[in-house]
Amino acid sequence: MKGDIKDIKEIVELLRSESNTSHEGGYNALAMIDAYFSRLEHFLVLALPFSNYDRERDDLTKFVSKNWSEKLKKVLSIKTNQHYETLKQLKEKYRNTFAHGGFEKESQSFFFHLGNIGIVPASMSGRKDSVHFNHVPIDKEIFENICSQLDAFDEYLSDSALPDAWKFAQSSLNLAMDNKSLQEMLEVAKDPDTFDAWIERQQDLSDRYTNAEY
Repeated sequence: MKGDIKDIKEIVELLRSESNTSHEGGYNALAMIDAYFSRLEHFLVLALPFSNYDRERDDLTKFVSKNWSEKLKKVLSIKTNQHYETLKQLKEKYRNTFAHGGFEKESQSFFFHLGNIGIVPASMSGRKDSVHFNHVPIDKEIFENICSQLDAFDEYLSDSALPDAWKFAQSSLNLAMDNKSLQEMLEVAKDPDTFDAWIERQQDLSDRYTNAEY
């Protein structure tokens, strides 16, 4: 009898541990998505000079105030593409839904009254973009799928869409937006090796200024 009780306690403890891990993982995944879109907006500001930016025509302050979607369309000169639609769905399905208390747009979240039971939350499963979960918002499989989609977009930016902007963003250098600085940077960016050397030189100068080594 004592052995059976011990086994039950171990099973309960295992289930509790797995439940806690799942909840923590789900909440961390939501925080990860928030952080990703925050980083994306910062990157798009740094990437602006490497796209179709015109200092005379474009208002930098207005661009900075735009949301991630408008920034992305401007920098990539697109109305939509597969990567954009994937990000948009992730943003709406997970970040926006749970940032607003689990309430989804377009009639996807409701409560209905069930006789002798009470108020029951309902998610319209007939809609393909609706969130489906049991006791955690994002499980391991969903998390891995989200990571795969975000990694694919990063690869798209770094390898084909904006490789020079990606390289500059990784340098941690401040972006100078005056004409002279922009022209110099964009000119050296035409050659990858020259751009690498220029970035290394600018990083060295930045470190010297920081350390007052004039």
